[in-house]
Amino acid sequence: MRGPFLTFVAASALAIPTLARAEEAAETPPVSVAFNASIVSDYRDRGLSLSDRDPAVQVGADLSSSAGFFLGTWASNIADYGGSNVEIDLYGGYGGSLAGFNYLVGAYGFRVSGWPQRRLL
Repeated sequence: MRGPFLTFVAASALAIPTLARAEEAAETPPVSVAFNASIVSDYRDRGLSLSDRDPAVQVGADLSSSAGFFLGTWASNIADYGGSNVEIDLYGGYGGSLAGFNYLVGAYGFRVSGWPQRRLL
């Protein structure tokens, strides 16, 4: 049992540099889309449990262009506070390089369903 497992691990370790080189050689598409999802045991922000110490489902999507523009969204369920139970974050911006320095200009905001006000950071 141990022999086939060690063979698999060794073969995988040898394949990783090959996969990395193949990825470097690929041309960057003009627009790319990425998705993410997770289930966490407790959604915490700044040390506070926003899910009332219950599990939370979190999903997101990101759109980026080779010109440097990006746009994304992220959402999570939260504990029921005053009728709200979903947090939705939106963000976007532009990044690039100028005279050897990297820069990023962006905006971020979030909305909690049921809350009348919006908060921008």
